[in-house]
Amino acid sequence: NTALMTAAEHGHDAVVNTLLERGAAGANINAQNKKGTTALMFAANYGHSEMVAALLDRGAGIDIQNNKGYTALIMACITGHGRVVSTLLDRGANINAQNHMNETALMVVAGERNNELLDILYNQNIKPNSILQDTQDRTALISAIGRSLRSARLQNYQISCNDLSFINKLIRLSSRFGEG
Repeated sequence: NTALMTAAEHGHDAVVNTLLERGAAGANINAQNKKGTTALMFAANYGHSEMVAALLDRGAGIDIQNNKGYTALIMACITGHGRVVSTLLDRGANINAQNHMNETALMVVAGERNNELLDILYNQNIKPNSILQDTQDRTALISAIGRSLRSARLQNYQISCNDLSFINKLIRLSSRFGEG
């Protein structure tokens, strides 16, 4: 990792600013490590929303993908950082970008059953469920239902109210596009 990546990972705003202002070696804002991860991805993954905004202000590539096809947005969705997700979407991140498993941010959120992030994504320009599927032909709705059913088996086949509420939100999202 470069010094910029390490500073972004640990949320050291002052160090990031100094590296970028001085054009220090290793301060290429879009440099990628061996795994293809950028400073923006590190900041997004660890929930440093102010740093994400600062890196974007300085020209960080918002939709760069790492070796697994993850963007900063997908990484923030995996780790559940709502403020970062909002910042990235406000700045124009591609909500429909797919990783190498063909998963979108919505599919990741569905798999995690994260209500906060679903609410953030709900008002975005999302391609509906039936259009985008992962490499196993699962849509976001199918991922959420599958995860809920697996969880229910561990709880004597009782699906929680939270799971039902989440699945209902996904159905409402799908119906906005004439799919429900």
